[in-house]
Amino acid sequence: MALLLLLSTTIMIVSQMGSVHAIGNAVISIKAIASPMYTTIAAATANNTNNNLISNPDFAVVKGALPSWNDPFKQCTFVFKCTVNSTTGWNDNTSLQISTNTTKQNTWSYLVGNAIQNVKPNEQYELVTHMKLNKWATQSHIFIEGFNQTSNKWYQIIPCPPGSNGPLDWRAFTCVVKIPANTSKIRPILNAGWSSGKGKEAVTWYDALSLTKKSITQKITAQDNNNNNNNKTMMGFLPSMLKYWRY
Repeated sequence: MALLLLLSTTIMIVSQMGSVHAIGNAVISIKAIASPMYTTIAAATANNTNNNLISNPDFAVVKGALPSWNDPFKQCTFVFKCTVNSTTGWNDNTSLQISTNTTKQNTWSYLVGNAIQNVKPNEQYELVTHMKLNKWATQSHIFIEGFNQTSNKWYQIIPCPPGSNGPLDWRAFTCVVKIPANTSKIRPILNAGWSSGKGKEAVTWYDALSLTKKSITQKITAQDNNNNNNNKTMMGFLPSMLKYWRY
């Protein structure tokens, strides 16, 4: 299904638009003219494209449409302008650009990616996202939603990154997503935020999303590293404790 646009930061205001493809209604057509913890990483992170579970993670236009992304509330028709920009990106000069002039707080684009099916509780996935904001963008973020089999409703699992304000140059974020109980599928949500200035256009760019399943070996290695770090901390702390020990 093609996109209908409407889920624990540096400086760039882009004025040139260059070659831009506008994303229109429902089936997103393109016309000529994106317990849990998060860690911010400023260095470039290579995506594991072979095992990436996110469909169309680089927002490629295919036959005038943006496959695998949807705009269920038609936000890109009424409140936001959603375009594929060919002048800026994480690895190249292409990214998904979402902009708005609204200053109404808690207004988000809510662009929905295809669901990843058949996930199981306690499985772990690594999510890598890339985002850029101009100085007016407010509380833009990305998050993962899960589908609860009991309530038959989608709910937010983890933001990655959480709500962020501009200006922000291209930045990479990585998070570990642990699947909660009663959750059978997950999906990425692009939530570009509102403008902090009256009459000013807030612009959020997204690019190069990646979601990969963590192997048992990766989880064991990470746990071993955490245990080793904890042991080193305790060994360094014990002498200080003994020094002040009182019987």
